[in-house]
Amino acid sequence: NTQIVNIMNKGKELSSKPDQLLFKEGDSSVAMYFLLRGRVEVHGKLGFLATIPENGLFGEMGVVTNTPRSATVISKSAATVLALTRESFLELINSDKEFAYLFYKNLVDVLIGKLRKNNEATEFSKLLNE
Repeated sequence: NTQIVNIMNKGKELSSKPDQLLFKEGDSSVAMYFLLRGRVEVHGKLGFLATIPENGLFGEMGVVTNTPRSATVISKSAATVLALTRESFLELINSDKEFAYLFYKNLVDVLIGKLRKNNEATEFSKLLNE
């Protein structure tokens, strides 16, 4: 797959140790990360938010919107990630329309899933408070 080869060529492989801070809420969004191996967790102001699965993507929202990190990410095991800088991401988006389409479609699908999950949690909370 051409897109995967392009990402691998533009990305940089990084390793982390268990309980290592990868980035914290408020940090500048300089790169997005593909989790190749290991386990990382996302934490917000109220605590644990999610575990990123292997081959999962994190840090993309800040890179896409050019805004600071909205959450903190910590490796919970030894982990290997592929870091793709904002500049490299924009080069890929601008040079490969198929990559751009697939990336943004996936992003929309993920956001819709998060919105549905949040809506279900809100509805459940309302039922408990009745």
